[in-house]
Amino acid sequence: MLMLSLLALPLAAAGCAKPMADGAAAPSPGVSISPPAPENLVRDGYHGRFQVTAYVLASEQHGPQLCRALAESLPPQCGGPEVVGWTWDGLQYESALQTKWGEYQLVGTYENEKFTLTEPPRPPVRETPPTGPAAFPTLCAPPAGGWKVVDPAKVSSDAMEAAIAVAQKSPDYAGLWIDEANATADPTPHNDPGRLIVNVRFTKNLAEHEHELREQFGGKLCVLPARHTEKELLAIQDQIVATPGVTASSPDPVTETINVRLFLATEAQQRDFDARYGVGLIVLKGELKPLD
Repeated sequence: MLMLSLLALPLAAAGCAKPMADGAAAPSPGVSISPPAPENLVRDGYHGRFQVTAYVLASEQHGPQLCRALAESLPPQCGGPEVVGWTWDGLQYESALQTKWGEYQLVGTYENEKFTLTEPPRPPVRETPPTGPAAFPTLCAPPAGGWKVVDPAKVSSDAMEAAIAVAQKSPDYAGLWIDEANATADPTPHNDPGRLIVNVRFTKNLAEHEHELREQFGGKLCVLPARHTEKELLAIQDQIVATPGVTASSPDPVTETINVRLFLATEAQQRDFDARYGVGLIVLKGELKPLD
């Protein structure tokens, strides 16, 4: 059964390497990007209202519940706090097999696994995640003369995939992404490997890794340092997802953070993660937004 989180966390990343005279790679900062800040953290002792956009579902098994996650089935299934003060009257919703569900923006209080409405439900309001090249900016200054193909004989989808496979096999590998910004001004297909910038992070031995990738791929290649390997980040992520209330999580190679979405995120939880993993590595975002 496929579980759909309430909101997906977008991923964005970028990087580059400036070739040196000996052919090695040296990172050259270009565009700076700030790490994401925690969002919707609930302060200690808070007892006010919350706002959330989420599904509400009622079935033969239970009354209206605010879904932490929705199982994609027919009818769908979900689990979450009871919604107090709910009525389907006047609302648009779907139904099947004595189950009703719909997505709404809700305002109310939350306590003891109960969400008590203080306002009538409204149509859903969803975040629009960044898309397109702006979501994947290259963070380094271009090489002298601009981004250019180094070896046209090694510019193809197969060559790019071979370089990616080499990178991902390295124990130093920390993340990889594709920057399409170089292609936006041209009407030709953006998936042309000659127009893309392949970005890779490693924790050490940048020059050695760039040489290995250059043996496979002659296109535009960027290599940046990283503080944590992908394996390390995924191991931490595995620990985080066991936290009650986590609805989504994803490592972000551009900011070198792990973005974690919780149904209810608190300042106390953020302090705890900062103490356990280092300040700024885990970035919490709550589904429930405190209003007061």
